[in-house]
Amino acid sequence: MKKLKVINNNNFPSDREIEEITKKVSSPNYPYLNYVLPDNASSTEKAKYELCKDILKYQQENKLSEIKLAKKLGVNKKKLIDILCSKIYLFNLEELLTYTDNLHIPFEIKITNNQLNNGKRIRV
Repeated sequence: MKKLKVINNNNFPSDREIEEITKKVSSPNYPYLNYVLPDNASSTEKAKYELCKDILKYQQENKLSEIKLAKKLGVNKKKLIDILCSKIYLFNLEELLTYTDNLHIPFEIKITNNQLNNGKRIRV
């Protein structure tokens, strides 16, 4: 019979560290909570959400720190985190358009209103 080898992973956090991390990210004041767009979001909310995601994508693709991106946008770190976490209820559409403009991010806003006609969806 073959003996099983026990592997110790010294890089894995301890139970205490896991509890501390869980407590930190579960706090209602934890700034890095992403906003989830509701199913019944308005066209404006969808546009704002997409703009926030475009800014996050720009940061990731250009490997920018929060400090560098905040400087490019002309915002403080707290406001930047709100943008990166798509907290769209804190911003108006024009403000987010200005930020994407400052980063020279190409964007297209397409508004489609779906209506039901005799059980079939039609685009207006």
